[in-house]
Amino acid sequence: MPSELQWLSRQIRPLLHWQLASFLCITAGSLLALLTPLVLKWLIDQIIPQRKLGLLLLAVGLIFLGYQGRTALTSLGSYLMLTAAQKAHAHVEDEPTWMPRYALSRILRRHAGR
Repeated sequence: MPSELQWLSRQIRPLLHWQLASFLCITAGSLLALLTPLVLKWLIDQIIPQRKLGLLLLAVGLIFLGYQGRTALTSLGSYLMLTAAQKAHAHVEDEPTWMPRYALSRILRRHAGR
């Protein structure tokens, strides 16, 4: 591994918990997207034919909570990712200048395929 990437991994390692939390929140929010189709299937196949008002209200509540939970979790995940990026940037800016400032952007451009 190039020395620049080793340096970058050492800078990012203290922030891995932020990235992991972000990943888990976004994943949980994405999994909540599966709730609505399942509830709608249940609603069409069982609740409407049996005309159960209590279950209908439960299904509506689950759909609402699924959308709200998805929005909240993906927003929290995005916030955590932004916080990790800001902390990484601040940490890199405070680093001694043995590695020139342009080197980080050069590394990221090279590995991003630009």
